[in-house]
Amino acid sequence: MSLRTESFLVGLIGDGITSSLTPPMHEAEADAHGMRYLYRPVDLDALNLDGASAPALLDAAALLGFNAFNITHPCKQSVMEHLHELSDAARALGAVNCVVIREDGTFYGDNTDYSGFIAGLKRSLPQVAEDPACLEHVVQLGAGGAGSATAYALCRLGAVGLCPLRGGAAAAPRQAGAGRGRGRAPAGPRLGGGGGRAPGGDGGGAGRRLGSGGGPPGRGARVGGGEPHRHRTARRRCGARPGARHQRGACR
Repeated sequence: MSLRTESFLVGLIGDGITSSLTPPMHEAEADAHGMRYLYRPVDLDALNLDGASAPALLDAAALLGFNAFNITHPCKQSVMEHLHELSDAARALGAVNCVVIREDGTFYGDNTDYSGFIAGLKRSLPQVAEDPACLEHVVQLGAGGAGSATAYALCRLGAVGLCPLRGGAAAAPRQAGAGRGRGRAPAGPRLGGGGGRAPGGDGGGAGRRLGSGGGPPGRGARVGGGEPHRHRTARRRCGARPGARHQRGACR
C-alpha cells in the first residue's frame, strides 16, 4: 500500500504536451534521490478539452490522490480563480505554473518560472546576476507568459531599463530598426529604478488581486482583469463580461 506521504503522483496539465520531456526529466531526478515518483501528462488536446477544464481536472485529481501538477498553456491564468492560496510571485505575475494539492484537499498555486530563471542566470552568468550595473539596460526577446516571468526576475535582480521585443528573435531586427532615429528604445516601457517595477505588480509581490472581499479565489470569486472570463458548465460554455461573478452553472 502506498499513501500520499510515501510516494508521489504528479502530472502536467496543458495543450499538446504528450511528447513533453518534463515527465521523464522529473522521474529521472526523483530516481536519483531514491523517491517513488510518477509523472503523468494530461494533454487537453488528446482529451478533446480546453483550458477551462483545468479546475475540474484538479478536483478529480485531488479525489484520485495526486500530489501536485505543473500547469502550462493555456491554463496558467484560467486556473488561478480555482486555487485557495497563491504565492506572492503568482499574484505578481498573474499566472501559476505549479499547483500543490494539500492533505486537506486545498490547492496552493506558485510560479517558479521566474525563480528558475534567476537560478540559471546565477549559475551560468554569476558576474551578470550579481552586478546590477550589468543589468542597467536589458533587451528581452519575447514578451509572452515566460517573458513576463523573466522580466519579473530581471527586475528583482535590479534591472532599471527593460525593453521586451515581442515576436522573439525573428522580430528583433525590425523592432530595433523602428526605434532608431527617434532617440528611444524600440518597444516596451522602462521599468522603475532601484530594483525595478515588475510587470503586473509593484516589485514586492503585490499584483492583480483575485477574489473579492479579501477571501481566497475560488467558486463565487469575482474575476479581475480585462479579458472575458470563460468556464465550462454542464453542457455549454459561457462568456461572461469581465468582473462577472463565477458560480456553478451561471455567471453574472
